[in-house]
Amino acid sequence: MDPLNISLYDNVGHVRLVDHMGTDECVADAARVSYQTGTRPLRANETLVRYLMRHEHWTPFEMTSVKLRVKCPLFVARQVMRHRLFSYNEVSLRYSEACEDIWAPTRARFNLQSDTNRQGSGEACVDPAHAERFVTEWARVLVQARTLYDDMLHAGVAREVARGILPVAQFTEFYMCGNLRTWLHFCRLRCDSHAQSEISELANGVLTILRALYPVTVNAWIDYERDSVRFSRPDGARLHARLHGNGVPNGGENSSARELDEFEQKLARLTGAQV
Repeated sequence: MDPLNISLYDNVGHVRLVDHMGTDECVADAARVSYQTGTRPLRANETLVRYLMRHEHWTPFEMTSVKLRVKCPLFVARQVMRHRLFSYNEVSLRYSEACEDIWAPTRARFNLQSDTNRQGSGEACVDPAHAERFVTEWARVLVQARTLYDDMLHAGVAREVARGILPVAQFTEFYMCGNLRTWLHFCRLRCDSHAQSEISELANGVLTILRALYPVTVNAWIDYERDSVRFSRPDGARLHARLHGNGVPNGGENSSARELDEFEQKLARLTGAQV
């Protein structure tokens, strides 16, 4: 293969709706079956769905199904597949050749390691001169790996062996199927600011699809889950002290500096949540 034909992308692929089952009304109907057939509903669908979400009655949300086709780099796919309640079926590089798409970051993506998040990026980036060199070398290494992969296939090497040279920046595709509860849990974790930006971009694409399919449920989830603030018992003591002008106690000897910082972040979110 001509190395010039290899596609280097700085985006993270896409998510596309394949199929789905159920609506917001189905969620409400699943809850009403508890009252037995023939009982007149006491609430409109929206009111009931919001009640279910507010009180974490999750079972009715499981009476749905959404199947998406996801295309992303392997390193993103491996994070996605940590969500074990979904069903997956991925393109196999034992049966087919790898696609020509490979992920490559922009210069601005070469962030320094975060000082506070051991697994994430900080806001600062490396020196621009370093970033320029990294972009060039990244592309060179990826093209070299892909060229060797193609050479092995042309020489008759088994696909299951040749695939071992491909980097985790290689794109893959897979079906991902789950119920609405599992999808919302996925979005809660992966749309979060602490998640890696590449998987967050995909997760926000998922959320866009879910909102189109289940607008009442997703709006309720945003109000009561995504943009909600949960206080622990020590947080409650701190909040009580703050409201009554008694200072902010540390909440007990087990409260760490990080927990206190998280408490301040929760207070900030009370007025900063965005829909």
